[in-house]
Amino acid sequence: MPSLKAQLLWCRRLQFALAAVSLLGITAFALAVYLPREARLRDLRRELAAAELQPIMKQTDVAAGGQSPRATSASSAADAEALVRELSRAADDAKLTNVQWRPGAPSGAGGQRRQPIELSCEGDFLGVFTLLRKAEELPPAARFRSVEIKSQDPQSGRVQVEASLDVNSPEER
Repeated sequence: MPSLKAQLLWCRRLQFALAAVSLLGITAFALAVYLPREARLRDLRRELAAAELQPIMKQTDVAAGGQSPRATSASSAADAEALVRELSRAADDAKLTNVQWRPGAPSGAGGQRRQPIELSCEGDFLGVFTLLRKAEELPPAARFRSVEIKSQDPQSGRVQVEASLDVNSPEER
């Protein structure tokens, strides 16, 4: 019969082996079963949330007067045309002459559509200043990249303007 010391030593070894086997079993279960199923469940929850959110977003867009995704490519050009029409009226009111608008190629990045436009006109300084101020105040947002003002007749205050501006409009996804 083994001594009491030998029995205690074997009991400690068995406890250590039982703990190691238990830890190995739990780790194998977590890696093989629990984590893959948890990841799949997380993906399904994301898909479900997106599916539930999509009709709500469409309803919100329609209620807010938003456009469908098919109309976004034309929205920047339409915004630019509306801005040009409004500014052409303002140029007529300011008695500007030789007003020319030249649109550039539209581009978009980061959720914004950008339509570049070149403007050239002649008239008195106050009329030109009024037109430029109105261009920045009207929606959609128009931002000037460059403005070049040349004096034609210093006595009467007539100037010639060459300006480059971008018409920015939000892009829907």
